[in-house]
Amino acid sequence: MSTLARTVLLVGVGWGVFPKALAFVDQDGPDKQRPVHQRDPTESNSDTERSEKKLLERRTVVSQRAYLKEEVIGGAIVHVVAGGKHVKVNITIYDGSDVQLTGNGRWIIMVPRGCSQDVLDALVNKIPFGAFSTYVGHAQGGLCLFVMEGTLEQVRQDLDGFQFPLKPIVETDVMFNALSEVKQTTEAEEEEEKEMAKGGSSNIPWGLDRIDERSGRDGRFSETRTGAGVHAYVLDTGIRTTHADFEGRAVTTLDVPINMRECTGNRYCALDKNGHGTHCAATIGGRRYGVAKQVMLHAVKVLRDDGGGYTSWTVEAIDWVLANAQRPALISASLLGQRSVEAIKEAVNTAVNDGVTVVVAAANQGTQQLCNFRFVGVTSAVTVGSTTKDDDRSSFSNFGECVDIFAPGSSIVSAGVTSDDAETTLSGTSMACSHVSGVVALFLGPQGLASGPLPPPPLPALYSIDQGSHMTAKEVRNHLLSIASRSKIGNIGSGVPNRFIYTGARILPRFPQAHAMAHAMSPATN
Repeated sequence: MSTLARTVLLVGVGWGVFPKALAFVDQDGPDKQRPVHQRDPTESNSDTERSEKKLLERRTVVSQRAYLKEEVIGGAIVHVVAGGKHVKVNITIYDGSDVQLTGNGRWIIMVPRGCSQDVLDALVNKIPFGAFSTYVGHAQGGLCLFVMEGTLEQVRQDLDGFQFPLKPIVETDVMFNALSEVKQTTEAEEEEEKEMAKGGSSNIPWGLDRIDERSGRDGRFSETRTGAGVHAYVLDTGIRTTHADFEGRAVTTLDVPINMRECTGNRYCALDKNGHGTHCAATIGGRRYGVAKQVMLHAVKVLRDDGGGYTSWTVEAIDWVLANAQRPALISASLLGQRSVEAIKEAVNTAVNDGVTVVVAAANQGTQQLCNFRFVGVTSAVTVGSTTKDDDRSSFSNFGECVDIFAPGSSIVSAGVTSDDAETTLSGTSMACSHVSGVVALFLGPQGLASGPLPPPPLPALYSIDQGSHMTAKEVRNHLLSIASRSKIGNIGSGVPNRFIYTGARILPRFPQAHAMAHAMSPATN
């Protein structure tokens, strides 16, 4: 028996979680009429902050644990009906989760490939007394997602004998954080970057200068595509939407920590007091600092002002975006977790299959062994590592087979949060992720004249470039990787992907003649 298997068995026996027998209960049985305790929408912000502060205090005992440590410490089994068959479902309990620390906490229940809304409603109606639902997903257009708060026994009561279309994912909610920025720059370097950002077209942030070139920098950002009409949903600490660099194109959209509040124009909703989200958003689409200078930026706050949050908040945000997003859309997420959680994988995969490109940061531990980080192991997402001005891998950047592409991430100047014209210099894979998110917006937007050699125009009757590229999320990812510059990055080792982001020429719509000409005339990838 493996060490992990012994751990699960001992913990399971200790908590009495392995049942002698489990009777199958009709989901429409007597429990159907029990009262449901929903999250109170009238709860004050101060009450929410006090509650979250207590949760944070409870978690300090595990806050210093290593990121790569195995964190599945125990589990249980519940019997359900999936696809008409009686099956056993493993219930995963993560180390450091509120359930593991206190015996009570949030649980994420998700069905891969979706379900009907009736399934989610039945889960709500069957919830045992003393437990309560905190979120119900959008089965039509979003995720088959149910989040509840309670004990292990209450979760088992809710799920025991329940009829699902497919075998569900059942796991505890667990905390994670925004990726910490890495202090690498000296004060002199920061001042240099700020002066560059303030200059004209010949004096721009080095990251923008670099991504439109195969090698080196020429003092210009020659891209003429703007990402107009594209919607970037920035899952982070919020955005200071009033910052001048956004020119009114940043909007408050969703504040998950505050009772899943839809902002509806409230400028204080999803407000960034941390700085991480604003910096990232401006790199994606700011007037001065951004790649896609006309993209719409949506503040989706999934982290508190201290940078902490929960897996459920991110999954809930993805569900909301899928159900409500304006298209074409992308999700940019620079979030750190200790382990790749199944609910995150399923949420990202669903988003990509639904046409929403997801770009994530590779994290800042400087290690090659990172495929078990929360977002990094999700192969449908675009995972981004960081480089320096000299095209070396940033010393903090993770790398390896699970990192798809690299982009500028060291000493990146962008918008700050202390005022509407503030700027700051940060380093991290979050900054690299934002550059790639901006390039994705360029791909999704109108394909006007762009830098680099262009193919001759195909028959005008076939398409209009003003309508955008109409690429699917999978096509965006494949195109991004296929045109990337190869073997440009130093300090990366051998046997791992060595791709650097390149904006490339305009993208032609899906017509064989257009693609053939674009392939024949596009610049070489080395």
